[in-house]
Amino acid sequence: MKVDNAVKKETGYIALGMLIMSAIMHVVFLVIGKWSLGVIYSNVLVGGYMVLNFFLLGLTVQKATESGDEKRAKNIMKLSQTLRFLSLAGVLALGALLSNVGDRSGPFEFWALIPPVFFNRITMMVRGFAVRRESAPPSPPENTDTVDEESGDET
Repeated sequence: MKVDNAVKKETGYIALGMLIMSAIMHVVFLVIGKWSLGVIYSNVLVGGYMVLNFFLLGLTVQKATESGDEKRAKNIMKLSQTLRFLSLAGVLALGALLSNVGDRSGPFEFWALIPPVFFNRITMMVRGFAVRRESAPPSPPENTDTVDEESGDET
């Protein structure tokens, strides 16, 4: 199955958004004095999974639309959503089990596992505003006075 260019392009936007939001998260952890390598590891684990999750969503939508059968498309989308949700739960559980909470010492920072889950949604919301702004019809000119070309009179 060939990956559609739209899926590649939108996944690229999500990856860029993930990088920007991740940088902001790292600054916040740095400012509050809680930054460690565990923040990076947690961010790579969950952030990387979220970009993969979006890519898999795009492939699923592509496959569902190519199927041509509405019932089959709905089933494909439902199954994909369930599997992607369960795999996200598994990734978060793995990170939590291997985090440095309480007296445990692990490679992940527990509180850095949560924010990247929401970065895709924030990125899509910002992207949606930008796309709507680009596709909006041009606003009317500010000056509504017109000049009659022949007489030079304003109307």
